[in-house]
Amino acid sequence: MDPFTSTLTAVTSEVVREAARPLIEQGRRELVRRRIRKPVEADAVLQSVPGPEVGLFDALDLLRSLPVGVAPSHIQRAVKSRTFSVLSRQLLAIALCGGTRTDKDRIERGLRGLLLRTLAPAQRPDLLRYCGQFFTLLDLCCTDVSKKVRAAFKQADPTYTWGDQPLLKATVATIEQSVSAMETEEKGTWRQEYVTAFIRTYEKIELPDFDLRKRVHYSKIFVAPNFAMLQLDEEPYEPRRPGRGRSGYQTGFHSLVTSVGHTVVLGDPGAGKSTASSVIGCRWSGEGRGICYILKIRHIDFTRSGFNLVKSIRQMISETFQQEVSEQNISRSLLDGSALVVFDGLDELAETVSGRLVSHAIEVASLAYPLARFLVTSRRLGYTAVQLDRSIFHDYILQPFDSGQVESYARKWFTFRSEGSEKQLKKAVMDFMGASESIPDLRENPLLLAVICLLHAGHSELPRSRPKIYRKCVELLLRTWDSHRGIGEHRLDLEVFEIVLAEIAHLTLFEPAHRAGMTESQVREVAVRVLLRDAVSDRFEAVALAKRMINLCRGRAWMFTDVASGPPDAEIFSFTHQSFQEYFAARRLVLTCDTPAELAVEIEKCVLDEKLEIFSQICLALSGEKFVSGPTQVYLHCLRSNAERPSRAQGAMLGFLSRTANLVMLNRTALLALVRKVLRHMSSDTGFNALPVLLRSDYRSPLALRHVIGEALREMWQEDRADLARICDLTPWLWEICLREGVVPLTDVGRLFEGYMHKMVSEEDSCSAEWLMKSLQGRRTPALGDRDICVGILEGVAEQIRTYGIRTEDGPEAPYALFENNPMARLTSRALARHQQLSPDAVVGLVSVAMAFCEVSAHYQPGAITERTGVLYEFMEARLRREPSQLPSGTGNLPRADKTRIDRWCRREVSFFEWVDLSVETG
Repeated sequence: MDPFTSTLTAVTSEVVREAARPLIEQGRRELVRRRIRKPVEADAVLQSVPGPEVGLFDALDLLRSLPVGVAPSHIQRAVKSRTFSVLSRQLLAIALCGGTRTDKDRIERGLRGLLLRTLAPAQRPDLLRYCGQFFTLLDLCCTDVSKKVRAAFKQADPTYTWGDQPLLKATVATIEQSVSAMETEEKGTWRQEYVTAFIRTYEKIELPDFDLRKRVHYSKIFVAPNFAMLQLDEEPYEPRRPGRGRSGYQTGFHSLVTSVGHTVVLGDPGAGKSTASSVIGCRWSGEGRGICYILKIRHIDFTRSGFNLVKSIRQMISETFQQEVSEQNISRSLLDGSALVVFDGLDELAETVSGRLVSHAIEVASLAYPLARFLVTSRRLGYTAVQLDRSIFHDYILQPFDSGQVESYARKWFTFRSEGSEKQLKKAVMDFMGASESIPDLRENPLLLAVICLLHAGHSELPRSRPKIYRKCVELLLRTWDSHRGIGEHRLDLEVFEIVLAEIAHLTLFEPAHRAGMTESQVREVAVRVLLRDAVSDRFEAVALAKRMINLCRGRAWMFTDVASGPPDAEIFSFTHQSFQEYFAARRLVLTCDTPAELAVEIEKCVLDEKLEIFSQICLALSGEKFVSGPTQVYLHCLRSNAERPSRAQGAMLGFLSRTANLVMLNRTALLALVRKVLRHMSSDTGFNALPVLLRSDYRSPLALRHVIGEALREMWQEDRADLARICDLTPWLWEICLREGVVPLTDVGRLFEGYMHKMVSEEDSCSAEWLMKSLQGRRTPALGDRDICVGILEGVAEQIRTYGIRTEDGPEAPYALFENNPMARLTSRALARHQQLSPDAVVGLVSVAMAFCEVSAHYQPGAITERTGVLYEFMEARLRREPSQLPSGTGNLPRADKTRIDRWCRREVSFFEWVDLSVETG
C-alpha cells in the first residue's frame, strides 16, 4: 500500500471510530440501565479496532487515482470535516441495525457532494470515479468497526439487539433529509456570533447575596454536581435511603457534558437543574463541541399537534440575543449533530397544556433530529406523569451535595464575603461546616445551601424547618434593603409583606393566566387589594406601600423580582424559584382555611392529583402555627377519609403522609394511626414503599417511632397472626422488625444472617445477628434493641435447640457487609466474653448463634475469623480441627446436654446449615 493510501486509511479509521463513540455511549447507558455488571466501555472497544486490514485497500490505489489538481491535504481536510463525521455515523448505523442499498447510495451521494465542494479544481469525471473508490474505503472502515462493536455488546449482554434502538433506526430514516441539508455549504459567521453571545449570556451566575448583587463567572461559585442514572426497575421519585442516598450508576459532571446524548436531568427543588444545564451549554459551546440552544418549556407555544422546533429556536435567538438566524442554518445544525438542545423545566407547564402532549412533542423532535443532543430538565416529583420514552431518553437524577461539595461551595461563597486572610477564610468555612452539620438534609440542596450560608453570615443559629428558613429569607431581604436605603423608622412590616406575596404566589401558582408572571401593574393592583383587605384602611397608604414593595423586589434576583423588561408598568415580575412560590402560596392557603379538616381536604386534592407535593408538605408544617396540634389534626383527618378511597389512591396518600411525617411534629396518636394504616395496606404494591420511609435512621425521634411501629405490629399479631405472617413472607425485612420489637419468636437461626433490613433501608447493621450482638452490650439507641428483647431472643434459640436439636437448614444468603472489617466477629467475641451478665439459657442461645456464625463465615469468607477476634476464634479452630478439647473453657460450665450438643457440632456430626459446595466450608 502506498504511503498516502496508508495515511488516508488511518485517518478515515480514526474518524469512523470517533463517529462510533456516541453510538457506543448510547448503548453503554442502556446496558447500565439494565444493570449489566460489566457494561461496554467505549475506549476499550475503540482501542480494539486497529483499522481495516492492509490487504483490503491494495486494490484501491487511492494515490494513483487522485484527480489532477487535487493534493492529498485536500482529501484529508474533507475527511476531518463535520459532514464526513455525520456520513460515517449514518453508515455505521446502517451496519449496526440494517439498511437498504438505497440508504448507502444516499450516503455515497453525500460523500460525493462533500468532495465536489472541497475539491473544486478537479476534473468532474475523475472526481466521480475517485468518490466511488473513497466510499468503498469508508464502507469497509464502518463495517470493521461495527463488527467489533457488535461483538463487544454481545459479550456484555447476549440479548442486546441494535435493531431495537429507536435513535439508531431514526438515524437511518433521516439520511435523505440530512444529506440534502448538507449539500450546500453553510455561509456566514452566524455560528461564531451566536456562540459568543450565548456564552456571554450564560457564563455568569447571580451571586446569592443581597449585599453583593453581582454576576460572576460560573467557575467562581458553581460546584459541579454528580448524577445517578435511573435503572429500568427504579421510579423517578423514590425516597433516598439514609446512609446511601446516592444509589444507581454514578457519573460526574464532565462525563455528562462529553456524552450528554438524549438525557433527562431530574432534581428536587433548588437542586440546580437550570444552573447545571446552563453550565453544560457553556462547556459544550466553549470547548468547541458545537452549538447550544436553551428553550424554556413554559415559553414554547405548544398546540394540540405539537410544536415546530426550528421556529421555536429561531424565536428564542431573536428575543434573547437580538440575532436573526435562518431556519435553514438552524435545521442544519440539528441534522449535523453539532447542536445541543436544552428543554428547561418540563415540570413548569401551563395548566392549559397537557404534559403528555409536551413529552410526545419532545420525543418526536428528538427522532426527527437523531444526531443532535437533547437535554431535558424536570423536577422528580410529577415526572412520572410526563415521563419521556425510556428507549430514547436516559434519566439521570441530580445528586445532593456531599460534605465535600458543601465545603467547596461554602469556600467559594465566603471568598466573596470575607476580606480577611486565608486563615480567616478557613476558619469561616470550618465554623459554617460545624454549625450546619445538624441539618445535612438542608445543606445538601444548593439553593437552600446558599440561604444557609447567608443566614450563617448574620445569625448565630440556623433553623431546621424549611418554612422557617424561607421566613428568614424574607427577614434578610427586608432588613438588608432597609439598612441600605436608610428607611429607618418607616420599616416595611414583615407580616404585611408576607400576606401580599402569599396572594401573588397563589395567583401565579394556580391561575393559568399568571403562570408566566405578573406585570408591575397587576402586582400593584393585587397588593393594594390585599392591603386594603387585611392591613390598612386608607387607599392612598395602600398604593404607597405597594409601590415600596415593588421597588424592594425590583432588581433583586433572589425571591420575587422582575424577570423581563418592558414599558412602564408592564415589566414582568415572578418568583425566582418555585420553592419560594410554594411557601407563600401555602401560607395563604393555611390562613384562609378555618379548620384543620378544611386544610386536609385541600392537601388531599393536591396529593391525589400527583401535583405540588412540596407545597402540601409546607401546608402541613404551617398548620401548626394556626391550629393547636395542627399537623396531628390534619393527619388524622386524612387517614380517616383515606379508608374510602381505591387501593391505589390510598397508597398515594399513605406514601405522602409517610414522607412528610419527618418534617412536622406529630403526637403518638397520629404516628400510631399512620403506622397502622401503612401496615394494613402492605398487601398492595403501592403500600410497600411507605414503611421503609418511616424506618429512616435520621427521622425525627426515631427511637419513639420504632416503639410506635412495634406497638402497631403487636396489635396486628394479636388481631390476625395469619395476615401478618403472610405479609412477612412477602416482605422479609418486616419479619426482622417484628423480631427486633419482640413481636415474633425466632424459629430459624439462619434468618438472623439474611440482612433484608440492611438491603431495604441501608441501616448500619448488616443483619439481625449483628444488631443482636450490638444490642447486648451497647447503649440504647434508635438502631439498637431493648436488652430484655435480645435476651428473650437468645433464650428462645436455646429452647428451640433443646427441643429439636441442631437441625440442618439451607444456608442463608448473607450480605457482604457482614464481613466488612469483621464487626460481627469482634462483637460476638465480646458478647461471649461477657456471658456472665446473661441468664444460663441466654448463654446457650448466644453460643448457638456464635456457632452458626462460624459456619456462615467459613462458607462466605473463611479468613474472616482470626486470632484477633478472640473467643470466637477458639470455636472456629476447634471445629476445623474437630477437637472439642480446644473449645473455650467456659463451655464446660454449661449443662451436660448442651455441652454434648456443642461437642457433636465441633466434631462436625451436626451442622446448622447445608451449603451447595460443602468443600468451601470444610476447608
